[in-house]
Amino acid sequence: MSARLQKSEGEDVPKQFRDHAWFVAYAPADHPKIALAVLVENTGHGGTFAAPIAKALIEEYLKDTEPHDRKPHPG
Repeated sequence: MSARLQKSEGEDVPKQFRDHAWFVAYAPADHPKIALAVLVENTGHGGTFAAPIAKALIEEYLKDTEPHDRKPHPG
């Protein structure tokens, strides 16, 4: 999987205006079959909140693909 992790700015503000966590990824890294973006509002860091959701979605998608569609990742 390859990804970009980011959070939008905003500190010391009411909860409804706090940082949004987002995570953008595609997988497998060497021959992508899925790309997605996850945005979780008012939660904080993308690695804490959005990345686990993206991971679960990608794992579920890849689990349902046929084995002959997957190529082993070297290393």
